[in-house]
Amino acid sequence: MRVKIHTRYTGYFVMNLQAIETAIRAFLECRDGRALSFPQPGETEVDETWLTKFVYFGPLVKEYNNSLNTEFEREHCMLDDRIVDLRNAFAHGRLFTDFEKFPARLWKFGNKNGDGRIPVEFCELLTPEWLLKNHNFVAREYEKVLRCYKHRKYKGLR
Repeated sequence: MRVKIHTRYTGYFVMNLQAIETAIRAFLECRDGRALSFPQPGETEVDETWLTKFVYFGPLVKEYNNSLNTEFEREHCMLDDRIVDLRNAFAHGRLFTDFEKFPARLWKFGNKNGDGRIPVEFCELLTPEWLLKNHNFVAREYEKVLRCYKHRKYKGLR
């Protein structure tokens, strides 16, 4: 596998994970009746909003899913929990290659258990096929957030 392809596909994937988090945060901001606003470069303090506050991704997805209050929304906009595992693997995982040969393997480890051992929570070889399949999954999940956003006629997110 060529480094350029691996880097490009991995970049697409990470960019889509960032985009879905921002879309979820924008949705929640609109849900709470606030206009979307983002800090300006140079600001050193900002108001707390869904776009700015520290919230782990798992609880953020849960907050979004719990906000779906119609049958249409629950059927067509509910996010798959697997998105959390994928995002957390990329956010908190370790990327390894064998002697700089690609594809790389992504590992995510959990917290030490009672026996002093560390569980392996995620281990995937980032082949082009895996990256494309999961890129498409994340894109479909992102579309669910946009669908609900549009269904509620919220403004400001494309």
